[in-house]
Amino acid sequence: VVWDGVQYFVADDSVHGSELWRSDGTAAGTRMVKDMLPGVEGSRPQSLTVAHGAVWFTSATDSSSGSKRKLWRTDGTEAGTRVVTTVGAGGAASYMRLFGSADGSLHVNISGTSSIPDGLRGLWRTDGTAEGTVRLVEHSTEVSGVAEHGGWTYYSAYGSVWRTDGTPAGTTLVHTFTDGVRLIPVDGKLLALDLGTINPGGTRYGGLWHIHADATAELLRPFVSDGTAATSAGDLYFHVTFPAAEAGLWRSDGTAAGTRHLRSLTISGGITEHQGKLHFCANDGIHGEEPWVSDGTAEGTRMLADLTGDSGGSSPTHFTPAGGKLFFAATTEAEGPQLYVMDSGGVPTRYDLWLEAHRAGMEGRTGRGEDADDDGFTNLQEFAFGGNPADAAARPLISSGLAV
Repeated sequence: VVWDGVQYFVADDSVHGSELWRSDGTAAGTRMVKDMLPGVEGSRPQSLTVAHGAVWFTSATDSSSGSKRKLWRTDGTEAGTRVVTTVGAGGAASYMRLFGSADGSLHVNISGTSSIPDGLRGLWRTDGTAEGTVRLVEHSTEVSGVAEHGGWTYYSAYGSVWRTDGTPAGTTLVHTFTDGVRLIPVDGKLLALDLGTINPGGTRYGGLWHIHADATAELLRPFVSDGTAATSAGDLYFHVTFPAAEAGLWRSDGTAAGTRHLRSLTISGGITEHQGKLHFCANDGIHGEEPWVSDGTAEGTRMLADLTGDSGGSSPTHFTPAGGKLFFAATTEAEGPQLYVMDSGGVPTRYDLWLEAHRAGMEGRTGRGEDADDDGFTNLQEFAFGGNPADAAARPLISSGLAV
């Protein structure tokens, strides 16, 4: 997370184990905040959240894999990093999930086994003071998703969706779905993607739901989904896995009439939005898993490239937008794993082919980590950022000042 111009993150320096670190972007300003659990395992901080002028997180109480966790907060200094005792008297639990809300409040969900005291379990709201700490509702389920909508904080817990206004009286159950649900705000609406299940005992249909401002839930379309979804230009795009005749990529504007099937596909991994289009790995039953693109229409949902030329597929992964380009990795039998980049023209370029075009001027220094023209950028970075590895004068221009 970023707070007050400083990045807070979890890192392991091989000495202190996994601990909380901070960085202002300089070597001198990059350091461990506090060694909260001395030893090579570390305290393994989780759930970093910014609220009430501090960074909040949970930390393990011992080095065991099943260790319970406590709530901490930090102002970025070692002295200002401490256990918060106002929530459940500072007790430890096997599960803690932190999330903020639109009004800046911090919510703490505590659950786990029956060994956790009743006074600790449930959903809390706190500002770190005793008078600003209240338990909103007592339950033992884990929070798996959070969304802000219409001045309320909605959260899902084991298939049930709740909402809270930050008071015990205003924390209520909205609807009970199947085992899993994703909350997705889309263009002024709150949609719930209820996954459903298929098992030997029969299919439990989920579907796409619209949660209205009065806390009622309207079913827009029943189906089973794996939860793959993305938003673009005010619409929701999602993957349906059952029934078979309706499986594939769908689009919805949050109404029943505006929820429609775009293309029969099997999507693997996530959906990435880039320059107004959606990119993903999909199998059409003919070409195997290959990169696909969609502009939100049936005719504009197409295979981006057949990288293998057969039914084996290249299994593209890690679609990542950066610098106006889209990067992804794919594997072919002939070339093995390769990095690809796609510019505004929509044609993916393979790293080794780009390298071949520049090889003559690189004097044999063609390794990905080598810097053939001594301009401070490796050959792989030149490829990623649009430079020329054989010409130092054509070094990449990195406007952010950070090359990764």
